[in-house]
Amino acid sequence: MAHLSEKTVLHAPALHAFREGEIDFFLDSEAPHWVAVDARGAEILRRMDGRTTFGDLVAWYAAQRGMEAGKAWLHVHDFAQACLRAGFLSKAPFDRGPYEGRQRYVSPQGLAELWLHTNNSCNLACTHCLVNSGPGQTPGLPAEVWARTVREALQLGTERFYLTGGEPFLRPDIYELVRLITEEGGRELILLTNATLFRGPRGAELDTLSRERVKFQVSVDGGTPETNDPIRGAGTFEKALDGVRLLSERGFEVSLTTVVTRQNLRELPLLARLASENGAVSQHLMWSHRRGRARDADNGFFPDTADIVIAVMRAADEAARLGISL
Repeated sequence: MAHLSEKTVLHAPALHAFREGEIDFFLDSEAPHWVAVDARGAEILRRMDGRTTFGDLVAWYAAQRGMEAGKAWLHVHDFAQACLRAGFLSKAPFDRGPYEGRQRYVSPQGLAELWLHTNNSCNLACTHCLVNSGPGQTPGLPAEVWARTVREALQLGTERFYLTGGEPFLRPDIYELVRLITEEGGRELILLTNATLFRGPRGAELDTLSRERVKFQVSVDGGTPETNDPIRGAGTFEKALDGVRLLSERGFEVSLTTVVTRQNLRELPLLARLASENGAVSQHLMWSHRRGRARDADNGFFPDTADIVIAVMRAADEAARLGISL
């Protein structure tokens, strides 16, 4: 731990600052490095200008916050130490050359996985969608662009691909892309889908796909229609589970995927049972993101961390009892 006396002067690098909600972000683009802090941290960081002493900073903070000196010292000291440990502050001015690029700091190791956002069009308009997918949204990049991307990734040694959207099975060329990855490339592919389209013509070619290399993640966001359907759309609970059964009966490995929300926390163990009963081999939980429709609607999706931990532990116990992975 660095010693901080009253006369210590702390230096911050040149920072770009912006605010998102109640969080202040400071970006050190030369490092590159960044930190997210609350309003108190932002006030302190802005005054670490290479001129203000630590003692003056503590006195200023105490006056600003109406706080006794000892408590103010503790706040400023602990924050400064955290920034020093992270390399975001220094006792000496920052003296850097030009940024030499990521290759200066990380040796290339090949590309293990690649996620492709194939399209933003979707037959659903889920209320928590972080990319605002829905009917009429963009159909995605042309087939030749994705083909070139996949072949470049194969040359880099990619072992596993993920296709997500939107709903990938709205792309008319989806099966060609799947076969490029799994047959020509011989790689594993996980398809993220709502599985509501497979009883129609879009499911006609499923039987032509590799059971060994093609796997599915099917989204269900509640253990009952009453929880799932307000999020994903009327009738989607039954349609998605029908899709899970269809895929499982055809020999595909299926994972039941759920975005964890305040509304479905108590149903996570029930979702493990639904996964088992409908032929899925695993349950996959995804955390809610404060982006897209969930953020814009401010609809109370986001549960507290402590509640998530308890719910996930219960789901893990149920999954273990049923013999499926979580």
